[in-house]
Amino acid sequence: MLALFTGQWDAYEATAKTGNADSLAAWFTEDAILMEPEMADVVGRTAIRDFAASIFAMMTIPEIEITPREVNVYGETAYDFGTYREVVQPKDGPATTHRGRYAVVWNRQPDGAWKFARVMVNSVERPSQ
Repeated sequence: MLALFTGQWDAYEATAKTGNADSLAAWFTEDAILMEPEMADVVGRTAIRDFAASIFAMMTIPEIEITPREVNVYGETAYDFGTYREVVQPKDGPATTHRGRYAVVWNRQPDGAWKFARVMVNSVERPSQ
């Protein structure tokens, strides 16, 4: 299963680099919850799309690497734990590198696709330039 979700993350990384909020939001279930540090939960695909659009209006993500460390699948649900590294390029400042951990709950859809139902991320170090 780890290989399957590594492939999923590769495709997600390519989507994140495009800066397209609609494409990014398509990775989430309708009732998904995005839990980012130091902010309220972002609830629902539409709210996640709007959040992504606000981020992409201010910056791009030229580099992103997500590494699943453990994936457990129970029926139509998968629990995925791993690490990430991303370079964020503000439109008016220097790029910064962010590193952290994540926990994701994936739900398999009727068409067989896996989508994010819950995403929680946290930094493991301060961003560096």
